Amino acid sequence: MESDMLNVLEVHKEATSSFRTGDSLRVSSIVKSLCRDTEPAHTLDYFMQFFMQCGDLKSNKCLAAVAAKELSKWHSSQNQEYHVSEETKRALMDIIMPAHSSIASVIVEVYKMNKAPNDFLKPYVENLISRERLKEATSLAFKLGLQEHFSLYDLAMPMLVQNKLNLVEDYLAGCKSQQLEMISVLDTFLQPNFDIIEFLKEKNIFQVQMEILQIKFFPKLLTRWVKLYCGIEDIFSEEAQKICPNLRVHKSVSNLKYLLYRHYVEEKSTVEVTQELIIKAVSGDKYLQQQLIDMLVSVYRDMESADQWAKFYDVQHNEVDEHRSNVKKAAVSVEEDDWESEPNLMFNSENPVRELNDWYELNLPLDKISIVGTREEVISMKTEIFNSEVIGIDCEWVPDFARSTDSSLALMQIATFSRVFLVDIHCISRSLVDANVFCDVLSEIFMAGGILKIGYGIREDLKKLSGTFPVLTKIVANPNRVIDLFTSVQALERHHPDILDVKNDNSDQGADNVPCARKETGLSKLTHQCLGKPLNKAEQMSDWGRRPLRQSQIIYAALDAYVLLELYNSIHGKMKLADIDDSLETIVKARPVRKKREKPSKVSVGQGATHEPCVPPRQQITPHQFKVVCDNMLEGLGRQLRSCGADVKILTASNSHESAAEIANKDGRIILTSGAPYQYLSSQVPVGNCMNVASGLKAKAQAAAVLERYNVKVTPQDIFSRCQVCNGYRYLKVGPDLMKRCIAKKRKTSNVWQPVRSSGLISLQHFNANERDNVRRSFGRGRSMKVKNVGNPSVANFIGIGRGRAMRAPPKNGHDFGHSSKKPAKILVHSDDDIDDILVTDKSSPSGASEDLIFVPISSQLPKEPDSMRHDPSQTDDMCGIPDENDQGYSRRSEIFGSKIAEASARKDSSMPYIINPDCICTEGFVDVASVSIVSSNDVSGKSSSTDPLVTPLLCEQVPPPVLGNVKVFYCCVDCGKVYWEGRHFSAVLEKFSDILNLEDASRG
Repeated sequence: MESDMLNVLEVHKEATSSFRTGDSLRVSSIVKSLCRDTEPAHTLDYFMQFFMQCGDLKSNKCLAAVAAKELSKWHSSQNQEYHVSEETKRALMDIIMPAHSSIASVIVEVYKMNKAPNDFLKPYVENLISRERLKEATSLAFKLGLQEHFSLYDLAMPMLVQNKLNLVEDYLAGCKSQQLEMISVLDTFLQPNFDIIEFLKEKNIFQVQMEILQIKFFPKLLTRWVKLYCGIEDIFSEEAQKICPNLRVHKSVSNLKYLLYRHYVEEKSTVEVTQELIIKAVSGDKYLQQQLIDMLVSVYRDMESADQWAKFYDVQHNEVDEHRSNVKKAAVSVEEDDWESEPNLMFNSENPVRELNDWYELNLPLDKISIVGTREEVISMKTEIFNSEVIGIDCEWVPDFARSTDSSLALMQIATFSRVFLVDIHCISRSLVDANVFCDVLSEIFMAGGILKIGYGIREDLKKLSGTFPVLTKIVANPNRVIDLFTSVQALERHHPDILDVKNDNSDQGADNVPCARKETGLSKLTHQCLGKPLNKAEQMSDWGRRPLRQSQIIYAALDAYVLLELYNSIHGKMKLADIDDSLETIVKARPVRKKREKPSKVSVGQGATHEPCVPPRQQITPHQFKVVCDNMLEGLGRQLRSCGADVKILTASNSHESAAEIANKDGRIILTSGAPYQYLSSQVPVGNCMNVASGLKAKAQAAAVLERYNVKVTPQDIFSRCQVCNGYRYLKVGPDLMKRCIAKKRKTSNVWQPVRSSGLISLQHFNANERDNVRRSFGRGRSMKVKNVGNPSVANFIGIGRGRAMRAPPKNGHDFGHSSKKPAKILVHSDDDIDDILVTDKSSPSGASEDLIFVPISSQLPKEPDSMRHDPSQTDDMCGIPDENDQGYSRRSEIFGSKIAEASARKDSSMPYIINPDCICTEGFVDVASVSIVSSNDVSGKSSSTDPLVTPLLCEQVPPPVLGNVKVFYCCVDCGKVYWEGRHFSAVLEKFSDILNLEDASRG
């Protein structure tokens, strides 16, 4: 054995030498020599010894990775059975633990470490859990196949709430029981008013990312996992209802919101269609019925419709009842509708309805539309189709929430130039004989080389068709001569961009003369471009499962297939006139002629999808004068503008577009939106007070375009002058000593410092119901950081939660505005949004910094506090170069700061000192240590005679202990209590907005 060991050492030495020279072939050849022994046990022993000699195991490009690759090849070619002892597996754990994932996976597989019995390896995972290394523990557990030995809340759930989805899916893949348990738990999260944070507290899970608390996260994830782990495609099926009932309700509420939005805002649905879909979606669910009434009342203020639906479903609603009582008796004398059979409901809409002649109509008599439901009719249809050279194909299916059968496909339309066939799929599929005949005919049609088949987005139609008739799967996967107009037209426009431009040959059919033409998309837009008018898509999302179909549905279905033939002729004619050799069949494969792209001008950066009215140049304003309301689709833009000091209100997903217009008109704000909502919102506010922001740009580019458009002058003093949480702009300066007293007081009055697990993040136990919103905003990307030398082992020291930036200790000699040569220690700082950390710049002060702070007491009307609870107001306010308006050295320090900024900007130094806007400092306030709160004047303008102070809880528990020793001043938001301090992120934001910042003004002081 000693000679074998000596041989492995020689192989490793020779392989290392060749590896350093970069001779990969030589390295592989040397490592292969370990596989020469015919006894598998010896080969495994040689490789284990080789891995133990490798110093670097953490890289996938190291010598150990080469050895793992050769070991994997040997294992693949190995036919003999072999046994690996428990002792060997334990020894290999010392290699696996620090090794790269690719290396560890090979070792686990080859040495059968994931095969039972392997429960003796469980302590290695438990050790990682006890050390709070949950990510490594989860990875190791699923590699070793130990999932069954741990509960859902040991590994899978903590990783999920930290948004490690790939890792969680790998972990759950080998454990069916935890898959079902996880689905059940996530479904409970969707219960109305379910408190996720309280649930996580009960399970001793304290590390949470803010992203997972968003409204859409869990429904999307649960829908994906129900398909992945349960094989259920339709969440509205009975099988899905048993597994995740709350998901169905949540989706139904979302569908209700969309149906009403489609009717009231987009105007793409008729009253009849909306009514029948709502009845299908709501059914007998009392919760959904109540939600319907609430939306009609609170979002759309349609009291008449809410009253009708409340009567129909016998739902009590306070506002509806009040509306009824206010209606005059004379107006109630109208005979009531019959609500027993089918309601005759009314939906009010202030928007104009298009006239009939605004839409493109079917150029075919109604008697040329045939409904096919039997095999005899299918055979007759076949004869007509095989006499045609070109046919149009389309399909209609029932919305999932309105479906009553297993198949969603309800109708298939096949059009020739002389007739349209509507194949009733529900009727055909009831008879096996009829279905077989229909499938045979379709197979012949799709494989016929003499018939050109045209569709629009036809791949989705064929997917639905094969889902209903699995026998057609292979046929529709590779059909003969099928054109998708969607992809063909895209290819045509790439080659010839101007060929489909709408010409003004006929003024009655121009794009600008068709109301709401800019809202059209897809087939409707293409029809408008080629044939002069858009399609009426009101019946697109209707109940296609109802029988008999309404005449409007029959006409819509026939037109959707027949217009494909007309579009084909129109586009084919345009291509001939333009002398284009390619056809619509071959244009997709042709290579386009590449043109040099023109660089977009700065003015066009802010342009959206639609043209905006020209407005005269605006007067220059400061960010604090710039008041906007951001649509929920532009949350990132809102945060960027807020970081520049703008007064920004950001709508949530629950807010409607109407609320944006209401807020804008009430507060005199400018609306920032994107896409289709611009059409509606721009009509609700004065001209120029609504901007259509380009959705394809990043948030920073969007912010630059908005600031340029409205002539907003941003200076370094405006950066971070507003609170990122509440949009407030008043800060109270607090020294580290007072902050320590507040933290100590909070320790005594709450159990926040006693988590069940020794988590490195702030515990959730101190949050009450009133602070719940702040809790949700307080989670971000963060890792725990272990603090050594803790005086009291029973007291945990928390570092904080957020996307952290490293903080450096101040230089020993002088003031350093550059970067340190040493890698800074990572101290993670709280963050509330995608902008990493607020007031987190390099610890530098150009002026002599005092260790004390002055706190100007609130006016005499406020209640006095004991001297022991109030900071000494006689101390100076010369901290960190923060200017004091009453200080005689203020102008001199501003001049120094300005010169430093100008110098740093000139040499593109990313590290700049922070200048806080003196207007943002609250001079009438103090910290009440007894209640750990900020007491300040409730009057911002100073003109009010009110004597009631504003008392805000101070969120000092978010301050990491190491920061207390490095930071000399904290800025506490008076409105929400959020605590900020200096760090290096300020310089990064200055560099990000360097093109729009007025640094020259700062340099003049």
